[in-house]
Amino acid sequence: MSLTAAEPVHGALLMLAFGTGAVPAMTILGCGSSFVAQHTRARVRQIAAVVAVLSGAVTVYRPIPSMNGCCDPASQVSSAPYSGYFMGRP
Repeated sequence: MSLTAAEPVHGALLMLAFGTGAVPAMTILGCGSSFVAQHTRARVRQIAAVVAVLSGAVTVYRPIPSMNGCCDPASQVSSAPYSGYFMGRP
């Protein structure tokens, strides 16, 4: 979202708002993990490992966009502001 903001100041404010909400949550989770029982931590690590492997499998399984022509800039019409800028057009 911050990349699509009309002005850099708006993008910076969006990132600041995200950080303001995310940092406390991550701090609480990080500090709270020391109070969780050992067997629960082991289970969470196993689940995290499975999620990481599944995420990697999905990434590998998805077709590469350049192989099937889906990312041809001439065939895409976008309503997003400044979308042409990222494809090398002003």
